[in-house]
Parts: sequence; structure tokens; C-alpha cells
Amino acid sequence: MIWSVLCFLLCTVIILIGYEIVMTPNALQGKFNQSLCSNITMEESPAKRLVLFMVDGLKEKSADSRWVANFVSNAGRGVAIAARPMTRPGLVAMFSGHYEDIFTSLQILDLKSDEDNIFRHIDYTFYFGPDITRKYFKGGNQWISFTYPINRLDIQNRPHSSDDYVMDGILEIFNMTTDKHKVMTYKNIFYIHWSAIDLVGHAARKGSDELEKSVYRMGDRISQVMDLFENYYQDKRTAYIIISDHGMTDWGTHADGLPEETRTPIIISGSGCASGILPTIKQVDVCPIIAALLGTPVPAKSIGVLYRQYLNTTNSSLAYGSMCSAVQLAELCQTTWERIENGLLIKYILAKTMTNCTYLQYLKKLTELMNDENYSAVIDESEKLTNLSLACLTRIQNFYKSNFLFVLLMSYFAWIFGTVCTISIVSSSEHRNTSCAGKAVTILICTGYVVMTVISIASVILERLPNYYIIFIIVPSIAWLMTTMKTTICLTRMLKMKQFTVLIYILSVIFMAEYTYWVKYLPYIYAIYLIPYTCLLAAINHKFVPRHVTCLWVITSAALMATPLIPLLGLPESAVLLNVSSALWILGSCLFGYALDLRAKECLIALAAASVICLATWIIDLTYLGTNLILRILAWAVLPTPVIIFFASTVLAERLLQVVISLVGPYLLLSIRHEAIVLLLMSLNLYCWLRLEASSPQYNGQIFVRGLTLYYYCVLSIYASGNVPYVSSFDIMWTRLYTTVLDDMVMGLLVIYKLTIFLTIVSCFFCATSMYIGKGLKQMFLVAIITSAVSSVRHSIGIITFKEPIEALPEFLLGNAQFLFLIIPFNLAPILVNVKKHQSI
Repeated sequence: MIWSVLCFLLCTVIILIGYEIVMTPNALQGKFNQSLCSNITMEESPAKRLVLFMVDGLKEKSADSRWVANFVSNAGRGVAIAARPMTRPGLVAMFSGHYEDIFTSLQILDLKSDEDNIFRHIDYTFYFGPDITRKYFKGGNQWISFTYPINRLDIQNRPHSSDDYVMDGILEIFNMTTDKHKVMTYKNIFYIHWSAIDLVGHAARKGSDELEKSVYRMGDRISQVMDLFENYYQDKRTAYIIISDHGMTDWGTHADGLPEETRTPIIISGSGCASGILPTIKQVDVCPIIAALLGTPVPAKSIGVLYRQYLNTTNSSLAYGSMCSAVQLAELCQTTWERIENGLLIKYILAKTMTNCTYLQYLKKLTELMNDENYSAVIDESEKLTNLSLACLTRIQNFYKSNFLFVLLMSYFAWIFGTVCTISIVSSSEHRNTSCAGKAVTILICTGYVVMTVISIASVILERLPNYYIIFIIVPSIAWLMTTMKTTICLTRMLKMKQFTVLIYILSVIFMAEYTYWVKYLPYIYAIYLIPYTCLLAAINHKFVPRHVTCLWVITSAALMATPLIPLLGLPESAVLLNVSSALWILGSCLFGYALDLRAKECLIALAAASVICLATWIIDLTYLGTNLILRILAWAVLPTPVIIFFASTVLAERLLQVVISLVGPYLLLSIRHEAIVLLLMSLNLYCWLRLEASSPQYNGQIFVRGLTLYYYCVLSIYASGNVPYVSSFDIMWTRLYTTVLDDMVMGLLVIYKLTIFLTIVSCFFCATSMYIGKGLKQMFLVAIITSAVSSVRHSIGIITFKEPIEALPEFLLGNAQFLFLIIPFNLAPILVNVKKHQSI
């Protein structure tokens, strides 16, 4: 238990370190209260106003040239790459120009009020859309918001009702009489956030033409809005930008880092905008483009680069935009260096590539060239200053990347090696016979760790680095201390093992980690492991169980191989599937209860769990007729019903049945398609596996194979249970029973709860097998933890090899979050299946 908690903390620290590696030096920058190039002005901007269409969830292939041609003929079309394909990171990147640190990006927090963004440098922002977006940007000048109420998000009956409300708000703006001067003011942004495509994309899935219809309907709306603006102002000075915060897969998910999620369209048209095919940029590069179009300063913390190919304007405007962007990056570099120079040692290690004198010379030269109206020279010098500033920031970034990478690798080694040592102690009875010399070496090494940790913490304080860096040092050091105390026993045990056996163990873990890495991209390869394992287990153990158990094991295994492909079919939301699933669960529970000959108390617990299943089904059926307050209250009341497990039987088979059916009721409410049937298949399959494993003779290495199989089943559960839980996705039922899709925090907790139910059931079956056999419980879970740790390392290859953040970060977060989801059911299952009698299997 202690090691599991430490692994959980260590994995969390690894996630934070990886985030710092790809997002540094954002955390090292100083605090800014105003724009750094606010003293630079221009007489006339390329556009007087900007209409910003934020089409939530629009992917690149949906916004093709045919779609764009429907509403504008001379548009420029490019691609913006998202670092994290989620709404909040995308909006912050495009409108503030930087990647926020992971603590600020937590959904329970808002952006700080002193964060600079593009909305702080314009006269008015007219915002139309969900209120959650407005909360991301505090401190903007004169926000006039038209946010729609929650009841507009009715995907089942009115999927486009939210966008209808947005259109009503736009029409209301043009009919304003009291504040008409605000609409006519220069340098306004009309920020229009469309949500329908994102909502329909999550719901429609692959194979449905609803999403395509929604995309073309969106094109008609955009065309209508553009006509409204052109007819109202009639000055041809309005710029239009169509962007998206993230893309989406064909099965309705995002945030995994796949190209179809990170590649988002950017379409520009109107005053000051270029046409044709434009270069691919990053989302942070959108911010300088907006600033250049409106002639405003670039936000102070922006790391975006101005791509002049997106602009079609006068040389003076191009010169101003280039100069403003270059000066802002140079000031950002200078401010970052100021923090380093206040430290003790790093300033001597890093050679400053751009001195204050160099910066002042560039600034003086650019000012003189602007005054002389030598715009071509301004553009050239600005480009040189931009390259010099980026080289300066990259140098700082690479220095901290290298140090963080060292801590990251040490954390991984402590995680994996510590778990191996823990298995050795659990498996060995010789750990008390350590020699005095071994103890002395262990004490010496531990003392060295303590001294190095103290020095590292002192360095963080003296160098005036963020205080949370101390956590990055303390947690891995504790893991190494615990590992060192177990090293002697681990090495002694490994030396006694055959080298070939050790090699087989290592290669098996690496194979499983690599294999489960690729199933995310190639779901049809799940059969590579399950087919030989099914055949081998059936062939070896069929003599010890009834024939129908072996047949059911083979049939359910074959069905499970196809379950990861079901989300790709795009099955519609259906109450029929849920009703069939509920009926099968209740029928199966009755049959198993009859076979086990439950006593009165056990029958009562099983009846209560079955009643919850019936209640969940009734709630779901009534929800299709219309949601009301009573159904919402009942839905929330069903979620904690698994607590009746703690009153279950003390006989293993009976308790296992009660645990499973107690968890099914809440799972039904969190499932709207095939998930409940998949859970039923998985439960039947694991029951047969339990009979086969527990009834056969035990052989060498079986605990190790069981641990690998546990990890395989956990990964299979993650990808076969509907929406992948660690992506920004949701099920439509939740939007009616629990909350709105815009409440990411509640959605995240619900999806974690849903996954925990599935993984807990899987873990309980494996736990019951080990308890019945009487050995191997801790070793089995530790083998699964080691495999998960190695899999996390495999997902971190992009970080370790310094790939682009836009490619490395989502995959890195995916692999490590997977372990965080596994550690909870691994520790919960032994508690739930804690019984005194094992004879009734």
C-alpha cells in the first residue's frame, strides 16, 4: 500500500516534470502588467474590426476548400497545430500566445487576472457563446457578453439550439440603440463561439452524416454573419478569422494527440488578410496575427511568431506588425534573463546570447527606420531580432529541459527498479539475513541521497526558481531511498535466478508495454495476445473444469477481441441496448445466485443491487421522454450505491457476484451504447478465466503471466468501455442527468468513476483467483505496475528525444494518466474481495 501511494505520487511528479520540459520557459518568465511594446503606435491598422469565429471541434479535413468556397471566394486557408487538443489550452494559446503552466490549466482554476491577452488591447469585445470561455480571460477591456443558458444544450432534441441563441445575440447587437457607439468603435473583436459541431461530433460518431450536415450548416451561418457585417458597416474594413480549438477523431474524442485532433483549420478573409494556401503554424502564432490585423501590441507573454504570409496589407502595417512582434519577443527574453541573473550559479553556466546592449541597439535602429519610413529594412531587422530572441529563449529552454530530463529518467528508474525490489522482498524470506557490510553500504548510499537532496533544494531556493520544483526533487529522492534499502535483497534473489529466466521476464514486460502502446492506434491487433493466450489456457486447463466453462471462455474471448472496434462503428445512442443489457445482467445475477444457493442476507444484498439496476434502467428510459428534477436527483442518488458491497457475503464466490452486480447500476447510468454489454462479456470471460486458473495445477512463472494478463485486460477495458476516459469527451446521457458538457471538472470526475468501476471489476476477478490459490496476490499486482511503468516510459519517448511539444505532450500525458487510473482499482480490489472462505469457487 505504501509503495502504491509512492508510485502514485511519483507518476504525478513525472507528469508535472514532463509538462515543464515541453512548456519551459513559461514558468520562468517574470510577471507582466502591461504589454511590452505598448509605446509603439501606428496610424491605421489593416482592419478596423475583427470577427472571430471559434468553431469548437472543427477538424482540418472538415474545413476543406469546397466547404470554404460556400461562403467566401478569396479566403486564405492554413493549418494551426494544437499543443494540447482541448478547449482551454487552445484558447489560451491563440489569444494569450503562450502555453500556460499545468497548475493554472487545472479546470478548477481560472487564468490570473494579471495575465496579458489580446482582449486587453482592444476597445470592446463582443462575445457570443458559452460562459465558460469568458472565464478564461479576466482583465479584458469592456466585455459585452451574450452567453446562452444551460437549457440550450439539448443534444437529443435540439443539437443546434445553442448556435441559434448565438445568432439571436448577433442580431441583437446590430439593433442596439443605447450603446450603438460601442459597435462603431475601431479595434473591436466580435468573438463568436459555435458549440454545435463539437457537441454533434461527440455524439454522432463515425458513419453518421449528422456531423457533415452540421459542418455545412455552420458554413451557412458563417456566411450569414459575414453578410450582416458587410451590410452594416459597408466600409470593407472588417477582417474574418475562422479557427478551432481542437479537432476530433471519427469516434468523437480528442486530447489524445492524434493528427486529426491537433491539426485545426485557420481560415482568414477580409481586410488585411491574404488568400490562397497558407503555411502551417502553431496555435500560439495566431495571437501575433490578430494583433497585426488590429494594430495592437502583442500580449506580453506571447511566444508566437508573426507569419507575414497571412497578411495582405501595406508595407507600413507589415513593418509595424513585424516590429511589434520582434520587440515583444526580445523583451520577453530580457525579462526571462533577469530572473536567471538574480540567481547564484546558472547565470555563469548559461552564456547570454542577447545582451542588453544588443537589444537596445536593435530597438534604436528599428525606431529610426520606422521614423524614416524605411519599411523593408524594418521588416528585415525585425526578422533578425526575432531569430535572435528565439535562439535566446531556446537556449534557456534546452538548459532546463536537460536538467528536468535527468530528473525524469531518475524518477522512472526509481519507479521501475523500486517495484522490482518490492517483488523480491515479497517473494523472498531471506531479507533478514543481510550482512553488516551490505547494511553499511546501504546506509552510506542513503546518506548520499539525503545530502544531494538538501543541496538540490538549496539550489532551487538560491536560484529563485518556482517553489514547486522542490517537489520534483523530494518525491524521487524518497523513492530512491526506499529502493536502495531493498537493493541488496533484490540483487541476491536475481543472482539466484537463471539468466535466461530473467531475460524472458524483461523481454515479456517490454513486449507488453510496446504492444499496448500500439493498440491505441491499431485496435484490431488486440487479438495478437488474446488468441494464443485463450488457446493455451483452454488446452492446458480444460481437463479440470466442465466443458461448458471452456466453451464459454473461448466464445467470450473471441467477442472481446472485437469490442475495441465497436466505437469505430459509430453506434447511435440507444435505449434498446441499455434495456437489453439491464435484462441480461438481472437474468444472469438471478441464475448465478440460484446456482450459489445464497442465504437470506446474501439474497437481500443481491436483490438491492438488482433493484439499483432496475432503477437505473427506469431513469434512462424516462430520460428519453424528458428530463426533470426528480430524475436528476435519482441519478445522483444511484452513483454511491456500491457502498452496499461492504455488507456483502464473506464467502468468495458470493461476494464476487455481489460486488459485480452492485457496480453495474451506476455504470448503466454512465453508459449509453454498448458499454454495459461489453462489461457483461468481460465479467463472463473473467469468471471462466477464474475457473480455469483456480482449478488447474500451478506452474513456475504463472504469477508473472497473470500479472501481464491483468495489465492487458485493464488496457482492453479502457479502450472497450466507450469513450477513452482521459480525453476530453463525454456521453450525452450525462448532459441531461448530471451536468452540462461545459463543466469539465464534473465531467472528468464522472468519466474517472465510470472507468474505475470497470477496472475494479477486472481487478476483483484477478484478486479472487490469487486469494483462492493462496499466493501471488501482491506479486501479480506489482508485475502489472511494472508493466504500466514501462509503458509510461514508452509513451515518454517523445519527451526523452526532444520531439516537438505538439507531438510529445499528449502522448506523454496519455501513458502516465493510464497508470494513475490503474493504481486505484489495484488497491481497492483486495479490500472489496476480503473474505474468510474460499471453498465455494
